[in-house]
Amino acid sequence: DFCKEQNITAGFFHGLGGALSAELGYYHLDKQEYEFQTFEGVMEIASLHGNVALKDGEPFIHAHAVLSDAGLRTYAGHVKELTVGGTCEVHLRTFTDEWHREYDQETGLSLINFPA
Repeated sequence: DFCKEQNITAGFFHGLGGALSAELGYYHLDKQEYEFQTFEGVMEIASLHGNVALKDGEPFIHAHAVLSDAGLRTYAGHVKELTVGGTCEVHLRTFTDEWHREYDQETGLSLINFPA
């Protein structure tokens, strides 16, 4: 919603903070599908990285995170859902051009087609 309201069509972001729950995925390239797992409880967001591009004409966020629990076990993957706990400090770098995601038959993913 934020990217749509601010008319952000291209950008990168990174962040850190805390989470209360997250649903992270691993992409099986051979099956061309994600496998998701849900993690509950207070966790550190040790690393959050991603980008913003247009997909089907709407801003689309692609994010990956590394989370850590109280025992310092880490969980990493593609972010489907993440509930912030405490804070999440994010730096967003936007660009004036538009980036577009296009479906790639070989990978089964919508990949960014960067402008020349």
